[in-house]
Amino acid sequence: MDRARNGKALAYGALVLIVGIGAALYLASGRTIDVQSLLSPPCAHPIQYAVGSFDERFGIPRADFDTALRDAAQLWNEAAGKTVVEMGTKDGITVNLIYSQYQRNAQLGSVIDAEQQAYEDKRDEVETLRRTYMAERSRFATKEAAFERDSKEHAEQVDYWNARGGAPPAEYEQLQEEQQELARKQASLNRLADEVNALARALNEEVEELNQLASHTNAKV
Repeated sequence: MDRARNGKALAYGALVLIVGIGAALYLASGRTIDVQSLLSPPCAHPIQYAVGSFDERFGIPRADFDTALRDAAQLWNEAAGKTVVEMGTKDGITVNLIYSQYQRNAQLGSVIDAEQQAYEDKRDEVETLRRTYMAERSRFATKEAAFERDSKEHAEQVDYWNARGGAPPAEYEQLQEEQQELARKQASLNRLADEVNALARALNEEVEELNQLASHTNAKV
């Protein structure tokens, strides 16, 4: 679709130049002007064109360009109510599709724009991932602090009863339950730590990819 649009744009632009050149040639066609020539309208005879040089680096198939030229000519003819532009031989005005430095720069600009957009999209992804990582790391730190506090209190209770020759049955049962709960919290904390570490690795990879995109774009700029 982009190639088709590019082909039409090039064709329409070429025929605008053709019609303009034709009018200029009409006005400058003779050294003397008589009344009859003043009464003769411009483009009394169709302007003929032919394709000369055709550079394939535009990425447009030759057949598509020829079709676009005919379509553009038809627009001029319909607007004028008669045939003012038509395909002819190379004796007419030649349409040359030349891939210049300007075109290379324009296409490079399009590539840079696309890469810039890709960089901005990736930057947004990195920022979203960074926020997720920071939130999970904060959640881990909170849970870790709570676990360490509970673990310290449990250890102090164990030391207290051990110094007295052992805890009574009720206290002993409570200490056992607390020990099991601490083990469950420890396992949950370990899983959360794995998740946070995985997020950190993913974030580092995304940042590395973002930096590469920035380097590639900067090199082109």
